[in-house]
Amino acid sequence: MEFRYSSIVDLPVSQTLDLSLDVPIRVHKSKHLEDYGAIKAQHYWAKNIGHLPLVDGSPVFKGSIGPQTGAYISFVNEFEFLYDDWVEAMEQTESDARADARVEVFNLFEQFASAPPQPSAVSDLESASSPISAIKKIQTNLIRQAFEIDRPCASWTVKIWSKWAEHGMNRQRDAAFGFTKLEDYYDYRYHEIGTALMMFQIAFGMGLMSPEEEHELLFELHRPAWISIALANDIFSYEKGRRLVESLDKSVGYTEPSNAIPIAMRLFSVDLETAHAVARAEAKKYAVEYIRNFEVYKNRKDLSVDFKKYLEAMLYAISGNIGLSLDVPKYNPERTYNERQLEWMSKGVPDRRPSVGIAA
Repeated sequence: MEFRYSSIVDLPVSQTLDLSLDVPIRVHKSKHLEDYGAIKAQHYWAKNIGHLPLVDGSPVFKGSIGPQTGAYISFVNEFEFLYDDWVEAMEQTESDARADARVEVFNLFEQFASAPPQPSAVSDLESASSPISAIKKIQTNLIRQAFEIDRPCASWTVKIWSKWAEHGMNRQRDAAFGFTKLEDYYDYRYHEIGTALMMFQIAFGMGLMSPEEEHELLFELHRPAWISIALANDIFSYEKGRRLVESLDKSVGYTEPSNAIPIAMRLFSVDLETAHAVARAEAKKYAVEYIRNFEVYKNRKDLSVDFKKYLEAMLYAISGNIGLSLDVPKYNPERTYNERQLEWMSKGVPDRRPSVGIAA
């Protein structure tokens, strides 16, 4: 695959915890697009939903997302982070309802796939009667814009998401508690909505549309990559999750974050350091499995070019996720924002869009 829009960042193995397994970490050459989309999402959130959770700053782009969709994908990515943190801090009765609201994304995609979307309308947000209503309107506008930017690819996403949903979409936020083996937790993480959103970001951002007969194989091969990414995220986000749980009212009922590390501590009766080692070993195991899959299928003549591009993009998503986790102040209090990020965060992003497709 040609990488016109990204370059390699060299990080020492000790810093990456050896989780990238020599897969280079690629970052987008147009950092201003990342910043623009992410920070615009933060301002939309603050204006229409309320108090900002701890923001991520500038995300690391997937493999080879083009500039024409870069800022849009960055907005979607940051909005998802904000939404997750918002739901995480809610009491159970509230968080279930708010988590279910995100499931409506699937229904909206199907709706727009069957009927031409109407032009985006910023004024719709002004009629939002509650934070959850504002979120639904922003989601609607994001999906509408996806169809305006690339209708064929957005329609393809409907098909791939429908196939993924058949595998057992998981809506239960706290289903991880009480698991008796790590493999069940991995299955839970794989069927979270975040998996589908990552698929959307890569496929839509790169304009990939593999034929329908390849979808089942795509899901089969995609799974170990996602598990490795989820485990790496658990490793880097554990302290943040632990602090959040400790800050919640004990009546909420959560005693540990939904994370592989406390689950490993409970299942194997080990201390925190050993549980971290277990999570690292598991993340590497699944990354190795995915790399093996990629090597087997990358030169198959009977598979589409887009299928093989997606496989390669997921390879770089494994290492890119580590790069993101090492970069964001959310997980690294010692990290600071650059001058442009600080200016845009305090004053707002420029009126002129550097790329098409920012949520309206």
